[in-house]
Amino acid sequence: MFVVSFFAFSFLLKDKSAAAKAANLQLTSDKLIAHAMGGIDGISYTNSLEAFIENYEAGYRIFEVDLIFTSDNKLVAKHDWDSNNGTALSYSEYMNSKINGKYTPLDFEAIVILMQTYKDFYIITDTKETDQANTAKTFQDIYNTASSTDSSILDRIIPQTYSQDMYVWITGIYDFKDIIYTLYQSNDSDDQVIDFISKNDITKVTMSTSRISAEFVNRLNQIHVNSYVHTINSTEEAKSYSDQGVYGFYSDNLATITKATGINSEIYLANKPSANYLFISNLAYL
Repeated sequence: MFVVSFFAFSFLLKDKSAAAKAANLQLTSDKLIAHAMGGIDGISYTNSLEAFIENYEAGYRIFEVDLIFTSDNKLVAKHDWDSNNGTALSYSEYMNSKINGKYTPLDFEAIVILMQTYKDFYIITDTKETDQANTAKTFQDIYNTASSTDSSILDRIIPQTYSQDMYVWITGIYDFKDIIYTLYQSNDSDDQVIDFISKNDITKVTMSTSRISAEFVNRLNQIHVNSYVHTINSTEEAKSYSDQGVYGFYSDNLATITKATGINSEIYLANKPSANYLFISNLAYL
């Protein structure tokens, strides 16, 4: 199970109306997942180095990252190639460009180096190919890159599986310590989901706001499975789902919002190296 034990969030609301809306909302760092490395400057889906740094400093410790192959089969952090009319760029083209003209792109090797440097940083994979051949290709690359750098990093890589078949393909590459069943591409019924996760000791399920129901969340809680919902960017919405029994949230900015408004009064950043000395491949931050 992924639990980031050193970082507790204590919420002291300055505004009484905000307090009324978000009363008793208790978010610890294992309940907050930075969506696509988290938002930055009001922009989502950058999967960039700057987004990681900003959201790590806001208190996130678990980061969902979009992973996709370049035209020459290098795994990079990017949601899609829509900005290039659906055509993949080469590795050199992508890594030597700036996201939105200002943010630094990451490849998977750079992410592993970040994980080697930030010892409390976990990733959740959002891979874009769900057929058997491409799933095997993606997770073999993930395994090879992580294990050749530091095999212990594999314990902080949490794959998302989008189907029961995909789970078999992923675990055929490596028996990851934790896997999340993510439902937005699944046609499984509630009964089928519960049967599958029970048989495979899966302890986390992620779903969209359109898929969630209080009854389903309650059934998951009864078998000690944590439910996560995506994508939540307000404390009021988080409180509403928390009241239904939802455990945690994928968010672009929820940790940042709570920190900025004073809800998050204490964030402990143990062993955080200075970003000024963090060099990744041929790229330097600051």
